[in-house]
Amino acid sequence: STSSSSHNDIAFINRQNAKMHFSTNNTTALTIEADGDVVMSQDLAVTGTLDVTGATTVGTLTAVSASVDELTFDFANDDYKLFARNTGSNDALTIQSQTSGAFSFLELFAKDGDGTDPLLFNIYAQGTPSDVSNSETLSFGYDGTRYIIFSQKAGGGTIHPIRIYTGANTTQLVLNTDNSIDMSGALTVVSFTVPDSVALSSDSAVFQPDTDSTTFFQVLDANGGTPILNVDSTNERVGIGTASPSVSLEVQGSVAAGIFEGIRISNTAAFDSSNFAAFTMQDKNASGNLVNAGVFAASIAAPGTAGSENSFFRIRGLSNGLTITMEEIVFGARQIFYFGDVFIDIDDRVMAWGRTQDYGIGYSNSTDTLNIVDGFSVNTNVRMAIASSGFIGYGGETAPETLAEWTHATPYLTLHNSTHEDTDGGRESRLNFKGEQSGGEETTLARIEVSHDGAVDDQKGEIAISTNDGTDSDTPTERLKIDSAGVFTFTPDADTDLIFNFIGTTDSGVLTWMEDEDYFKFADDVLLDTGVIYLKETTTPTAIANHAA
Repeated sequence: STSSSSHNDIAFINRQNAKMHFSTNNTTALTIEADGDVVMSQDLAVTGTLDVTGATTVGTLTAVSASVDELTFDFANDDYKLFARNTGSNDALTIQSQTSGAFSFLELFAKDGDGTDPLLFNIYAQGTPSDVSNSETLSFGYDGTRYIIFSQKAGGGTIHPIRIYTGANTTQLVLNTDNSIDMSGALTVVSFTVPDSVALSSDSAVFQPDTDSTTFFQVLDANGGTPILNVDSTNERVGIGTASPSVSLEVQGSVAAGIFEGIRISNTAAFDSSNFAAFTMQDKNASGNLVNAGVFAASIAAPGTAGSENSFFRIRGLSNGLTITMEEIVFGARQIFYFGDVFIDIDDRVMAWGRTQDYGIGYSNSTDTLNIVDGFSVNTNVRMAIASSGFIGYGGETAPETLAEWTHATPYLTLHNSTHEDTDGGRESRLNFKGEQSGGEETTLARIEVSHDGAVDDQKGEIAISTNDGTDSDTPTERLKIDSAGVFTFTPDADTDLIFNFIGTTDSGVLTWMEDEDYFKFADDVLLDTGVIYLKETTTPTAIANHAA
């Protein structure tokens, strides 16, 4: 090894590929490895500036002076400086990025990073690094399964509330130690989802304002406007569809699609004498107790005369058990409905329409039918009756024997096509006869259709009868047509003989048009009372006159 000194620089050079040791008292203090790494085996005391440009492995680094004013970490992409910042009354430990325009991060990682190790920042208000047996701590971080912020204690310490606030708003959000939450100021919620269930520990929820207001509690839709629900704590009123209820409960709505948006009372239990939906009105008796009034009355006052006895619309009735006797429904000065009885469980009563009870509907106990009548009697002038079997009788029939039965001196059925047209086959009316196969398939077995004959503006008609040949589904094949001139046209299947069977009580006959042979075939004798049959085999036909058999 050699050493030299030039211009106040001192160089120690090892010419061999080996370590260089610096020792005191036979103990190695500094080793320079063959690859250039420097290893310090003892504590390093620095009184000036320590500049390390390579990698370091540090045991204990001790500054001889009382403090380190700042410590700079020189990293690949960003430098950070650790120093004390004077806040005026004390110094703060500060970390500052030394690279302009760069992001600054302070990160904490677990060794394996698999999400199972707790990572917590603990701030101790009480306790020392050497003794935390009696301590008060604010902790935030990750507990191995979730992210948390909480205060805790150990030994004789105290758990303190956690306050989250801005500026001087020290009570903006306070998490109290008794599991309650205090807030000051308004709470604005952009979106809030209520869970499937909300449990109330005391089995009740109480909303009480510090100061009463006519809009103490409101429920609005997304567009704001008129409240869906408004609670007026000043006057102790509730409004539905109104922000200013004038009575204890006021419901305001509008007519939409024929339905009044108001109050609906629904009974979800099986109906019987003790389970039924009801709107009950009560009065106080002489003793001051609430009792059922027994009388139901509802009214809408005329416009501009709220509270007037001269109601614009009113319903008045008298209740007795399950029977409600409706006296009248009045619209303005006109009595538009006058009820005899409207019953829940009594038969043979009619609900009528018309100023003179022109038409009505009611149940007849004697015929067990729901009748539509001309007049005000359930069993008189019956125009239509629906039986419990589902059969319907028309024209006075109250015991229909089929699905539909017309009983009248002129039981006519009219099918009217209202299309304006002059096409051949237009203006049609049909009777379809359908059935279902064993597998449930529904098909058309036959059809009778009447339509216009020709394509000019006239009144001619024709009738066609069609049958299903087994594969027609809902489009049966036409077999017979009678046109406006009375011409019969028969249409059998292709290459099929046309057979006319004549069935008598003792004898029968058959007339067949032989499709392929192009002639008629008679299965029996042909007898002519008068006239002649001509055989045309040549240009001059041969006449066969009638003769005795």
